[in-house]
Amino acid sequence: MQYAFSLSKKSSTILFKKSIPSFSIFFTNPSLYSSISFCPCTHNLSNSGFMFLMNQIRDQNGKNYPMVGLFPMEAVMEHRLKSLGYREIVTKEPSLLGPSGTRIRGHEFHYSSVNNKGSVTAPIYKMTDRKASSKGEEGFLRNNVLGSYVHLHWGSNPDVAGHFVDFCRNWQR
Repeated sequence: MQYAFSLSKKSSTILFKKSIPSFSIFFTNPSLYSSISFCPCTHNLSNSGFMFLMNQIRDQNGKNYPMVGLFPMEAVMEHRLKSLGYREIVTKEPSLLGPSGTRIRGHEFHYSSVNNKGSVTAPIYKMTDRKASSKGEEGFLRNNVLGSYVHLHWGSNPDVAGHFVDFCRNWQR
């Protein structure tokens, strides 16, 4: 099962609905990139929102669907589950989540992988599973947007909420 994205012409609201067999954008908004990328607020997007902000999504048959293009990478749909499980992330640098070394838990569940070959956007955190085995690096920061496959559970580190608010407050100044 995959997802289709559509945008409301009046409000630029992104609507998600389940769709088979491929991704589609029913309406494109040329100002959406700049609205998301440079608005006076901060975003923490996971999974489908993250995929929507990439350059494109490649379906299981190799067909490409253009997306917003904020993150210079593509999501590649796999024929089977790519990742499932609980994760702990540790930031490698200061971000909207907190200082370098901030730990927070979450989970991921997805059927796609990220192709960021040639991208200048480097991952900002390391991931481990619940047994502390490495799951690689993830989390991409671009302007005021953090994109990731990991759905973060802010209750696992309540300080993150304070860092997020401070980051938003300071970003507007």
